[in-house]
Amino acid sequence: MNLWLDGTDPAGQKTAAISAPTLIADGTIDRLDPVANGHALAQLIRGARLTLYPDAGHAFLFQDENEFVPLIESFLG
Repeated sequence: MNLWLDGTDPAGQKTAAISAPTLIADGTIDRLDPVANGHALAQLIRGARLTLYPDAGHAFLFQDENEFVPLIESFLG
């Protein structure tokens, strides 16, 4: 387990204090950033919105551009 997930990383310990609207997005087969990290962030940040793209990797924003761009526009709008 890495420092962030086990709670020993100083920056990771401050994550729960984020109060800004937060969108977390990832591909379900991301080999660089495991999907478990997205779930952990969504649980730590109150009101965070988690969107996962099935069968997409780290480049989900390009793989699923047609779905991701409207999500960003909606979130920012």
